[in-house]
Amino acid sequence: MAANRWLPRFLRQMPRLPDAAGDHLGEAPGDGPVIRMVIVGDSAVTGVGADHLDGALAGQLATAVAGLTGRRVCWRVLGRTGARARTLDTYFLRHLSDPCTPERPDLVIVSIGVNDVTRLLPPRLWERDLLALIDRIRHRLDRSVPILFIQLPPVRQFIGLPVPLRRSLGLLAKRYNRRLRLLARRDPDVYRLPADDLLVPLADFFASDGFHPSQIGYRAWARSIASQIATVVDLRAGRSPATARSGR
Repeated sequence: MAANRWLPRFLRQMPRLPDAAGDHLGEAPGDGPVIRMVIVGDSAVTGVGADHLDGALAGQLATAVAGLTGRRVCWRVLGRTGARARTLDTYFLRHLSDPCTPERPDLVIVSIGVNDVTRLLPPRLWERDLLALIDRIRHRLDRSVPILFIQLPPVRQFIGLPVPLRRSLGLLAKRYNRRLRLLARRDPDVYRLPADDLLVPLADFFASDGFHPSQIGYRAWARSIASQIATVVDLRAGRSPATARSGR
């Protein structure tokens, strides 16, 4: 791939935006049993592109899921800018405890893969790293907690990347998503969260670097996958899902 030669230099020259400010835990109000949610991953989890975590993926997801279910949602963020599937190490997994009570989380939501794409990791190796990550999460939680992987975004639309690079990296991201879809079909406790309808112009979706979402982008992204998360919550509680498909 021609990108091998100049991709690292291009990525080093991209503007560096800071992580979002704010506590790495919070809650969205609601009634009934609390939904305990831990969000693990890369710069999308640390909220790069938004001013505050409440307006980034974690806070927006909690608000959207609480609105759909009517239940209180407690969330914790465990992320690092630049993280890859194989680098979500024991430091993060040690903290997979519930942000509201000493109990374990009800859901682990994972956003990972874009940094593996930009390092041109072959899809079979990325799948290997995902399987190892799933094993580590389950070992830490010591039970069959549902693990929800957010599908990679359409890298071919990243306006901060030149067109040839968008195309080649976009094709690799599609291959990652294909692997993720097959993995979710094989494992009943693993779910894929595709973001289908963002309903926001690309120019508004991205932050100033053209690579990370803006606060508007995070809101659109969260709303796109929140109904699928609510469906998983209903399924795990033994209720008939009142919302969209579960992303199998």
